[in-house]
Order: sequence, then C-alpha cells, then structure tokens
Amino acid sequence: MALTDLTEVEILQGSFSLLFVMICIILGMKIISKYFEYKRIELIAVGITIVLIASPYSASGFSFVNYILFDFPFDTRLYLFLNLGFTPFGLIFWLYAFFHLISPELKNKVVIIASIILILWEIFFIFFLIIDSSFIGSMAGLFDGVYTFYTLSYILSVLVLNLTISIIYFLHCQRSEDSEIKWGGRFILAGVITWVIGIFIDIIPMNPLTIVIARLILILFAIEWYIGWLMPSSITKRLVKGDNHVKKESKEKNVEFEDFMKLLKTKPETISEEEVIFHREKKICLVCKGKVGGFNTFICTKCDALYCQNCATHLSNLENQCWVCDTPFDESKPSKSFSKEKEETDYRKN
Repeated sequence: MALTDLTEVEILQGSFSLLFVMICIILGMKIISKYFEYKRIELIAVGITIVLIASPYSASGFSFVNYILFDFPFDTRLYLFLNLGFTPFGLIFWLYAFFHLISPELKNKVVIIASIILILWEIFFIFFLIIDSSFIGSMAGLFDGVYTFYTLSYILSVLVLNLTISIIYFLHCQRSEDSEIKWGGRFILAGVITWVIGIFIDIIPMNPLTIVIARLILILFAIEWYIGWLMPSSITKRLVKGDNHVKKESKEKNVEFEDFMKLLKTKPETISEEEVIFHREKKICLVCKGKVGGFNTFICTKCDALYCQNCATHLSNLENQCWVCDTPFDESKPSKSFSKEKEETDYRKN
C-alpha cells in the first residue's frame, strides 16, 4: 500500500489537513442551513466563507487521498490551484457578510470593487500557473508547497484584511446591548486570530509536532467561528446567565398575534429610506419598534429593512411582504397585502 511509503510528516500533513477541511465543510454547511430557519442571508455568505478558508488545505488533504487510492500525489499546478485558487472568493463572501451587517448601504459598492480587484488577481494567478508556475510557488514535498515573495505578499494582505474586518466587527458587536451579540463578536474575532496564528505556524519548517499543533489550532478556529455566528443555546445560556436585561428584552420582542394584528393596521402608506436606515442602525424592528438582537433578526434581502424574527414570522404567515419594498419573505408562498385583502373582503360583504 502507498501509505507505507510515506514519512510520518507526510502522513500527518495529509491526514490532519483533510480532517480540518472536512470539519470546515460540515460546520459551513450547518451555518448555511440556518438560513432557512432565520432567513438571514449573511449566514449563507459566512458558511461559504468558512468552507473556502479551508480550501488551501484541501490541496494537501485531497492529494493525500489521491496518493492513497492511486499511488501518486497531485502535480504542482493542481496543488497550487487548489491551494490559492479559491481564496479570493472566500474574501468576497466575507466582505459581503461584513458589510451586510455593518453598513448595508455600502455593501454592493464594496463587494463590486473587491470582486473586480480579486478577479483580476485570479486571472493573473491562472495565467502564471499555466505559463510558469514557479512564479507562484513549488512543491516542498508530496503534500506541502513553498511560495514566492509575490504569493506570500498576497497571503499576508488577505490575513491583514481579514483581521482588520474582524476587529471592526468585534468593536461593532461590543456596542450592542445584547450580550449574545457581544459574545458572538468575541468568538468571531478570537477565531480569526486563531486562524492567523495557525497560518504563521504553517510557514515555519514542519515537523510532526508543529503539523499537529497548526492543524488543531485551525480546527479551533472553525469551532470558534461556528459558535460566534450561531451562538448555540447550550453555550449562550452559560455565557449570559444572570443577564436580566437580555431576558427582559426577549420578552418585549415576543409580540402576540392579536397585538401584531393591531400593529398591522398602523402600517404607514410609505416608509422613507431614512426611516429604514434609522431602524437598522438603532436595531429597532420596523413593525413593533422593539429592540432586535442576536438571531431575533430578519433583514429584507432587497431593501435591508430590519424586523424582529417574531414580526417577520407573523408577516410571512399573513401577507408575506416586506413593508418597504413588497419583497416576499418566503418565495415559496404567495404574497398579498393584508390591507388589499381586507378591502376585498369588506367589498364582498357589502
């Protein structure tokens, strides 16, 4: 068997890389699946981001599997492509999620500009990969590579940008009155710091100990990000235990259906963009005017209007329309303005 021909370093390099990639794929898919429960579009972007962050290690992991099955590793070009070819897209999705939460009005502009820059880098990357792959890097073993100054500069830029974004998001979360949001920001920043440490350990000459440490640190990053974005209830209860204002706030957000129907009758004919921005910045539900935080949040995918999850659920079940732009909350269900439906019902009665 080909496995017997590998050194201890090569076995650990390939197997632990594969383990990290599989964990990131599983956690990323779990984050994405939560979109269908919370209807928060940034969860899709974050889930894809965590999968693409692991893509550089898919080169080592999948090459290791290929060697076990077919007795040969990936060639240099395929290894370098898997190692670096997907990282620009991971950064684009992370920028989308960040600006969707922090500054939705700038989201499209920033993502378009970043996409143009990163796609240009991707074009140059593929060009040099085909013409002369040594400009990008070379193989240092069966499942490891070394990179040129050009490539290392790009990797460092990605690390710095990710760390900067995470610090800004952390500071934004700490201004919230919701303890769950604060803890989420802490876990997300801790995860990125952990990820950067793991990357730098990977740069030093590898031995069995450093390989295991680096991969375990990277696995810790994936777990921290998963906790930070989803804040599982079992962990949240321990972290915010005794936080009375969070409990009080959650009760204030829980609008009963009868009260919601009364609120629905107060729906304004038009809602200005300034009102939408005000409610979003102040974390106030557009319908019940209650404070919104954590996963008690729904943001319209078209106009970025903010609703608490309770009001969004009621709206989805009743008229299935955003108050601002009439976009359906759930595209699988029909949408109809409650006021129009009521007018038609009154007309039939008369």
